Amino acid sequence: MKEPRHSLWLDGAWTKSLDVREVRSPYTGKRAARVNYADEAQMRRALAAAAAAFPPLRGLSRHARSRLLAAMAAGIEARRAEL
Repeated sequence: MKEPRHSLWLDGAWTKSLDVREVRSPYTGKRAARVNYADEAQMRRALAAAAAAFPPLRGLSRHARSRLLAAMAAGIEARRAEL
């Protein structure tokens, strides 16, 4: 079975990094995946994207934000095996 390699989701796009690290299972010690770690420039880009996304969400009511979070949770649950 090919182990997964997880990219970074930055500012609406999948991005790779030069820094790829192993993730090991705490139960078996076997390598479970390889993940991309963000460098400083990628971290700054991610923080800038998060800051830019905040103002539109701030204007939503609690109920609207609650519906969005519930929809996201349902999407994660639906893709549980994949994630």
